[in-house]
Amino acid sequence: MHVPFYGHVRQYHNIQAEIDANIREVLESGQYVMGRCSSASSRSRRTITA
Repeated sequence: MHVPFYGHVRQYHNIQAEIDANIREVLESGQYVMGRCSSASSRSRRTITA
């Protein structure tokens, strides 16, 4: 039986626009630590891992 290798690149491409938009927002805000984006990121991680 052939089991295909898990491709993280394929998963990234599925959500690339969302990731890139969030990275751009953080970089443009200049608030890298404890900024408004960091609390939103924490909420997203809790949603994904729940």
